[in-house]
Amino acid sequence: MYPDFRQEVETLKEKHKIIDVPIFLQAIQELYEKNISVPVEILISKADQVCRGDFLQPVSMNRTDEFGTLANAFNRMSETIESQISSLKTALAERDKALHSLSQSYNEISQLSYISAHHFQEPVRVMINYSDLF
Repeated sequence: MYPDFRQEVETLKEKHKIIDVPIFLQAIQELYEKNISVPVEILISKADQVCRGDFLQPVSMNRTDEFGTLANAFNRMSETIESQISSLKTALAERDKALHSLSQSYNEISQLSYISAHHFQEPVRVMINYSDLF
């Protein structure tokens, strides 16, 4: 009885183009992995690289769907962050240079003030001593 049943199922599959469920599920799984799982893993990997400060490795995903759009957005974001960090480093270097220059100027002015005060004290002392005579 069972062999006849199996034969009937096979006949029905062929006659009505019924797909074998395990094969169908395997095909769905492969499509999912190719079209959803792999792109998501690539984007997660890129997000991890960005978190570690690696902005120079672009996401290479030649797709025209939402994942391709997201990959392009990741690349633009990474380029923008890298550019802004570079600008900040340049501004910081310029600020450090200006601070160094200001520090040198302050030291020179302090030294000049000390020398001027020292040289000014002597004439004032003479004037005070002279005024004490009268």
